[in-house]
Amino acid sequence: MPAKTLQGKNAIITGASSGIGADIARNLASRGCNVILVARREERLRALQAEIEKLYQVKAQVIPLDLTEANAAESLYQKTEGAGTEVDILVNNAGFAIFGEYPEITWERERNLYEVDIIAVAHLTRTFLQSMLKRKSGHILLIASVMGMMPVPNFSSYAGAKAFVVNYGKSLNYELRNSGVNVTVASPGTTDSEFFNVAGQDITLAEKLTMMSSEKVAQLSVQAMLKRKPVAVIGGVSLFAVTLTKFLPARAAAWLTYTMMMFAPQKS
Repeated sequence: MPAKTLQGKNAIITGASSGIGADIARNLASRGCNVILVARREERLRALQAEIEKLYQVKAQVIPLDLTEANAAESLYQKTEGAGTEVDILVNNAGFAIFGEYPEITWERERNLYEVDIIAVAHLTRTFLQSMLKRKSGHILLIASVMGMMPVPNFSSYAGAKAFVVNYGKSLNYELRNSGVNVTVASPGTTDSEFFNVAGQDITLAEKLTMMSSEKVAQLSVQAMLKRKPVAVIGGVSLFAVTLTKFLPARAAAWLTYTMMMFAPQKS
């Protein structure tokens, strides 16, 4: 178990019902941090709440919330800071992807992706940042993706959304460098989670061979946050892919990622 470096601190984790979000909650709890679990699936949150409170003897609060709702950020703020619970860490983890040829994706699905992956991230960050700045202390961890650092045909909307998160977070990290508040962007690669099922993609051989556990991704992401890194590419294979595509012409980089995805048919 990691040393309890966050004893008594309070952390919000969005998208905490499964995958990376759930494992970040576990990792923070193992460090002595109280966790506020946010997602739509209350039943899963309750199960995680019971697990965390039993294993780590910290407080775990459940707040069921749909981040596509216009007042989601304000609602979450009122139930935490507004109720007297100071939020020391905000983990913007909630997000999803859509796999498929762009013209075939409906605007409703694409808009929902932007609302969760971009609008909710920015709105939550802005909302909770104000209190952190007053206290001159806090961490904001943004979970992006290596897809936000390269062109990825058939994941165009998701890659674009995560590119926003990467540059938004890196820019804020510098802006806030003397404020006591830190912003870290974690960009994992292929992770063993519900990502592919939700996106509608069958996992390719390349993805199977490079897949990391969500527990390991969570561990490395939290470590990067505590070290106050501006950005952390999670995993050696992910770092290699990002570095390689940086040196390739744009069309060649897109061809490479497309070729890796082309044997992954859409789920019916």
